Amino acid sequence: TSPLPPPAEGGSSSRLAPPLPIAARREDGTSGGNGAPSPPPLTSTLPPSVAVRGEAVDCVVIHVCDEAHNVRKDFYCELPLLLAHMRYFESYFSNVSCVDELDISVHCDINVFEWLILYVHSLGGGSAAPQLEVSNCVSILISSDFLQMGQLVSDCEAFVVAHASQIAQQPIDLSCISDATISRMADKFTPSMLQALVDRKGKLAPRLYESALFRLVDGPASALRRCVHCARLFTAEQGGWEVITTTHQRQQQSQ
Repeated sequence: TSPLPPPAEGGSSSRLAPPLPIAARREDGTSGGNGAPSPPPLTSTLPPSVAVRGEAVDCVVIHVCDEAHNVRKDFYCELPLLLAHMRYFESYFSNVSCVDELDISVHCDINVFEWLILYVHSLGGGSAAPQLEVSNCVSILISSDFLQMGQLVSDCEAFVVAHASQIAQQPIDLSCISDATISRMADKFTPSMLQALVDRKGKLAPRLYESALFRLVDGPASALRRCVHCARLFTAEQGGWEVITTTHQRQQQSQ
C-alpha cells in the first residue's frame, strides 16, 4: 500500500510499508529465512530513545508481522543508523518532524528481519555482526537489495559467488533473485568458475551463463560483420587488425 499523507498538526500517522521480499521462497512454495520455524515473539527492552555519546537519540519502532508463522514482533533501531544503513526508509521520514508521529509496519519473515537489525546494530557498535550462511544468504541478499543496504548487498553477492554450488542445491526458489543482481554476480565469475558450478536443477547457472554471454557480445566492438569479398564473419574489433583477402588477391597469390 502507498504511504499515507503526512499527519495533521498534533495528530499521528501510521505508515504501512509494502510487503518486503524478505525471504527466498522454498521449493514447496512456503517462505522462510533459514527453513526453521520462527521463534516466539520477544519483548524488546530498548526504550523509545537511547543515549549515544551522551546525547539522546530517537529510536524507531518497526512492527514486523510474519503471517507465514503467525508471529509479530517489534524491533527498535536508532534513527540515524536506520537511515544510514536501510536507505529504503528515508522516504518515510522525509516530512516527519518527530519519530513519534510515525508508526511503521512491515510484513516479512521474522528471522531475516532480526538478522538485518542485528547487522545494522553491529555497524553502530552495539552488537557483534551476524554471520552469512548458505541457508540464509539468498534471503539476506534479496532483503538487503530491497532495503538499499549497499555494502551488505555486495557482501552477500560475494558470498553467493564463493558458495554457488552449495546454494544451488538448497531447497529454495532462486528465481526471486533480480536480473540486476545476477548480472553483478556474473561479473565476478571467471569462465572456469562457471564451468565448475554444480547446478543439476539449473536454478542459478543458466542465468549466470546468459548474463556472462551477454556481457561478452555486448557493445559495438563485438558486433558481427560480413565481408563483401569473402563472406567471412568478423567482429568490429577484428576488423581493425585482421587482413581480409579478396578473391582477386587470392587468385594472384595462387599464380
